[in-house]
Amino acid sequence: DLPDSTADACDDDPDTICVDHPHPVDESGPWRSVALGWWHGAGVKMDGSLWGWGGNTDGEGPLGSPEASIFPAQEVHIEGAQEPYDIVVIGQNHTCVRDSVTELWCAGRNHMGQMGRGYDGGTAPSFGRVLFP
Repeated sequence: DLPDSTADACDDDPDTICVDHPHPVDESGPWRSVALGWWHGAGVKMDGSLWGWGGNTDGEGPLGSPEASIFPAQEVHIEGAQEPYDIVVIGQNHTCVRDSVTELWCAGRNHMGQMGRGYDGGTAPSFGRVLFP
């Protein structure tokens, strides 16, 4: 069962989908890497394709669109990245993925430079390569 505070939140918001037991996110796997953030999730399937779901207030979520997605959606090709993708990691409001030549690509909130693309005080709604010195 869900804790009382979670159950109350589910009862109060008709747009929230809550479950009190494990269930498949997507049955078309298998998955190589899956990560969850504050309001979004992402995964790399065994075929190297990148998928995203959940919120997208800062460009961190599915398809680089401002829309949220309650189901996994395959990401569009990341310009400059070499598919297949290998692993995905997530922060509170950003997503990073490693490509087949081990370059790191990130999108989302960058208020503190946390995406490794310099500090711009804003968001990066599309994936960009992390610049290592």
